[in-house]
Amino acid sequence: MLNTTVGRSYSNSFVTLEEANYIIANDLPYDCAEWSALTDSEKECRLRLAANVMGFLPLKGRKPFEDQALCFPRDVQTNILQIPNCVKRAQVAVAYIVVHKHIANLQSVSQLDPEGRLSGVSLGGVLRLSFSGNSAENVGVLQYLANSAYSIIYIELSKYLSIFRGSSICDLAEVVWHTLSSTTTTSSSSTTSSSTTTTTL
Repeated sequence: MLNTTVGRSYSNSFVTLEEANYIIANDLPYDCAEWSALTDSEKECRLRLAANVMGFLPLKGRKPFEDQALCFPRDVQTNILQIPNCVKRAQVAVAYIVVHKHIANLQSVSQLDPEGRLSGVSLGGVLRLSFSGNSAENVGVLQYLANSAYSIIYIELSKYLSIFRGSSICDLAEVVWHTLSSTTTTSSSSTTSSSTTTTTL
């Protein structure tokens, strides 16, 4: 089941299943036939994976809540108690055109690199693949996806994407964590209300 409660350690999606179905049918320029053919469980699986994949992108700001599981909300948002609609649309786009398309066309490593040139995988900054023999082939996977046929993801998230590949680590004494009320939201509900206070370490 999807849990869209903002800022929680157990949150696993920015959108409910109902929101995702609406977005893919009305807000994104894709043929939604393949999505419609999936079961609710399959859709939820893709949405959960997409929410986690988005955490590999170089985003501005930091997570505002100490135990926050997902990469949004960010402390650069006007309202940290809400997930921006552009983030929801981006998650659905990632779920469908990245996660779903890749699940539907899974290949083994030997099929992806039949010459055996894959020399390393790194999670530094942005997920990267390295191929031996040609340094020019090293590429940021998510950057490649966002700037190719998947540019809708880049467009939706452009407000929150950092121009930097990595991120600096701040002094924890300077971090202001926000706390949330006990309100929760799952895919069966559409609204939530919370209050927030701040605590400086």
